[in-house]
Amino acid sequence: MKNVVYFVKQFRYKYKEITHGVFWWVYIRFDSGSGYSGYCINKNYKTIKELKMKQDITKTFQAKIYVGFLNRETKKNVGSLRKARKLCQEYVDGVSLCVTLTPTEFIYVHGREKGVKIGLINYPRFPEEDFQIKIYAMNLAEKLMIAFQQCRVSIVMPSETIMLTNPEIKKIT
Repeated sequence: MKNVVYFVKQFRYKYKEITHGVFWWVYIRFDSGSGYSGYCINKNYKTIKELKMKQDITKTFQAKIYVGFLNRETKKNVGSLRKARKLCQEYVDGVSLCVTLTPTEFIYVHGREKGVKIGLINYPRFPEEDFQIKIYAMNLAEKLMIAFQQCRVSIVMPSETIMLTNPEIKKIT
């Protein structure tokens, strides 16, 4: 069985009788596909502890939704991080999905506004096809766009960016 060392990292480790010593952490991948083994070894390359880790790999795909909180007609914030979190939670509970939520700020010509970036990935524990993640992203983006009274919402993916436009809101140039 051939081993491939991925990286070695020095760190401080507390293990039983050893209080704080300097050790090396080595991840080794086994070609059999059974997963990873982690070894905590000391400077003399003596193994202190061994860990077994399962490996799940899936094709990488991600989508990021960008939505602001400012109503451009009234110039008032109609959204918040709390409201975005609530809407995302309701959506993911309904479709069995996991998303990330990151506060962000948009700076554009003659203005700026707070908003959120919502991330979706192809999570190896529950793998999906790319098109399904894209559908999830578009559906969630539409819900956020309506809830936050936005004219436009962007969905950024590896090979394309989709801008959804809300026909119910008068466009301001």
